[in-house]
Amino acid sequence: MKKRFVLFSLLVVSLVVITGCHKTIGGYYIKYEVEIVGNTSGYTFATMNTDHDLQEFEITRSFSEIFGPVRHNFTAHIEVYCTKSSQALYTVRIYACKGEETFALKKTKEMRGPTSKNPLVLDYKIDF
Repeated sequence: MKKRFVLFSLLVVSLVVITGCHKTIGGYYIKYEVEIVGNTSGYTFATMNTDHDLQEFEITRSFSEIFGPVRHNFTAHIEVYCTKSSQALYTVRIYACKGEETFALKKTKEMRGPTSKNPLVLDYKIDF
């Protein structure tokens, strides 16, 4: 009986150590925001780098999406464009956080009427 208890205790301790050493793939999260002020006559699209691959979304007036977890040194990338010429003001923001911390604004950029030939592009490499 004592042998079983010792073996069981060793098994439990081993599992705790193994589980405790298992980490997520970085624990960082990226938040993309897009805001459009003014009239647009075409469709607006945003392509962004996510925790898995590039994803494209159609945007109306505003957009916000969180992806992760991602690794340290991950490069957040977003491209925004409208299918027709527009004078609307487009604002793109990239936020980042580690784990459960509050998101912090890392990069922002504005542009009037980005098109597929001249998109609004913004990058941020996680460096904290």
